[in-house]
Amino acid sequence: MKNLIKLLMTLTLFTSLAFAKGSVVVDVTLTPAGSFQAKSKKVKGKVVKSGSKLMAKKLKVSVKSLKTGIDMRDKHLYKRISGKKIEIVEATGQAGKGSGIIKINKIEKPFKFTYKESGKNIIAKFPLSLKQFKIKDLKYMGVGVADEVTITATVPLK
Repeated sequence: MKNLIKLLMTLTLFTSLAFAKGSVVVDVTLTPAGSFQAKSKKVKGKVVKSGSKLMAKKLKVSVKSLKTGIDMRDKHLYKRISGKKIEIVEATGQAGKGSGIIKINKIEKPFKFTYKESGKNIIAKFPLSLKQFKIKDLKYMGVGVADEVTITATVPLK
């Protein structure tokens, strides 16, 4: 019986690790007032820890998986981000800070982030300028999107 319990616990652990996925939340400020979030629970990839250093390559989120809660706003978002994914090409971190390269609209740019470990995940946070990635025409009926958004990504730690 003990061996069966151990086997079930081991299978549960490996299954949860194999299918572990992250999430991303994009905080967007509207002008003259308001805000919304674009969210996805379909981040693919993981962060590898070696000693006190963290490394990640090819973390991806499908643009179509980002949801704002309003279908029309989602369609506008998908139009302005060409390509099928947003990708962290590579990133490294240590002692709660890091840097990397992010690719949006086929444009690669360096970025800096802060992070913390939370259980079996890394939670990273960073600001991003939409203009750097040629995301434009962000105004509808007098309400526009501020240039800077804040991204919070939760990614499994290996």
